[in-house]
Amino acid sequence: MKLKFLLFLLPLAITLYTFRDFGITWDEQDLLFYGQSISDFYTSFGKIDNATRATDLINFYGGLFDLCAHAFTKLFSFDRYEGRHLFNALVGLLGIVGMFQLGKRLRSERLGILAATLLFLTPLYFGHMFNNPKDIPFAVAYLWSAVVLIDVLRGFPNLDTGLTWRAGLVFGLTLSTRIGGALVIFYFLILILIKCLINRPSKDDFISLLRQVFFVGLISWIVMLSAWPFSLVRPFSGPFIALREFSKFNWDSKILFKGQWFVANDLPWDYIPHYLFAKLPEITAVAFFLFLCRWIALRRWSQEKSLLVFMVFFPISYAILTRATLYDGIRHFLFVAPLVTLLAALTLDELLSHSNKIVKSMAVGFTLVALSSQAYRMIELHPYEYIFYNRFMGGLKGAAYRYELDYWGHSFKKAAEELNRYLDKNPMTKNPILVFSCGPGHAARYYFHQNIKLLPRDGIKPDFLILLNRYECLNTYGGEVIAEIKRDGILLAVVKKSQ
Repeated sequence: MKLKFLLFLLPLAITLYTFRDFGITWDEQDLLFYGQSISDFYTSFGKIDNATRATDLINFYGGLFDLCAHAFTKLFSFDRYEGRHLFNALVGLLGIVGMFQLGKRLRSERLGILAATLLFLTPLYFGHMFNNPKDIPFAVAYLWSAVVLIDVLRGFPNLDTGLTWRAGLVFGLTLSTRIGGALVIFYFLILILIKCLINRPSKDDFISLLRQVFFVGLISWIVMLSAWPFSLVRPFSGPFIALREFSKFNWDSKILFKGQWFVANDLPWDYIPHYLFAKLPEITAVAFFLFLCRWIALRRWSQEKSLLVFMVFFPISYAILTRATLYDGIRHFLFVAPLVTLLAALTLDELLSHSNKIVKSMAVGFTLVALSSQAYRMIELHPYEYIFYNRFMGGLKGAAYRYELDYWGHSFKKAAEELNRYLDKNPMTKNPILVFSCGPGHAARYYFHQNIKLLPRDGIKPDFLILLNRYECLNTYGGEVIAEIKRDGILLAVVKKSQ
């Protein structure tokens, strides 16, 4: 009991201690305004309808998270970005709870604790947990959907009232985060169909089951619409319009992968599996590989493990086959990382309970050393944990200039603070001081002193430049370097004085 309490108390304490360290991400400003526009829609009873317009791509996202983040920030009088970052992290912690629940259902509380610990020490998850308002909420909802689907699998053919409501609520929350949450509805229907073909329920059970499936769908739809103005005013067509728009999304920006430049809509087939492997901690990558080898070799596949494997590989396979547009590393598939971590934890748990004392002792030692090393590396990278690459890739030094690093411009917060510090020591009479940014300028502007102004475009001679180490920013603009933001010797951003 004490260990479970510590499991949740320690991550919460770390979250409360560190949430102010994280900067603003590239897309976060748009989503902050989106939350405000959704709030305006409801408080004006639909008169302020910016959130319903089909001309703005942001409106095709479900708005529950952004509305709740906006309300949380207002309710507790936080700075608008710090409040969002704390709320984002608290949602991420719900994923840690979900890992514990899923591990407990699959085997034991010990597995749940191990899986939750592994996830918290996964930089791909923790590094996004504070300021990724798109992918972390969806990953958490996807994980809890897996918990519900395991319950459905066990409860078949009788889905009691509590499970029906729970499934409808969780599936609806997943859809209200991203329309891609339709995946979990697909899994649910496929699961019911397969179980019916295998178990052949009686006529009465089948009719009751159809009724329950209908109510799950109805509850999901209502929950989805509740905080999504675009679809609320189009309750039948809106979600399908959003699904169509995202399905045909075509972005032709350049993507750095394996040291080469590719176009986002024409990537190599191994982009997702390669990136996923590169971003997982070594202990998770190895344990997951061992799980797959054993799972394939045994050929006695439990329904629960098979469901989780399907939930990992189906969306990846679909994206590969349809040649989906991808960018920003693996963040669009962040939602599979918790399930990969859980399956890895299953293998570790088996080794930790091995009947052979030597094997068990080696497993305990390896796990403790690996987790301690992982925690240390995350501390070294803080608050840029999301740029982590494992040792199989040569770590951060091996990945630099071959893969994406700080693609969201987290380091611009520190860059702005370094510029402020420089000007405090070297004051200028000019007012305003002009700064040009190659990267997400708003992520730096928010932290500027009042006498610093961000230039809206290139072409006007600035006093200073803030440059992200992405694309050709560093090579395009010269100047005297006054500050560098680095991790493990790798440059993330630089502040220069114009010459």
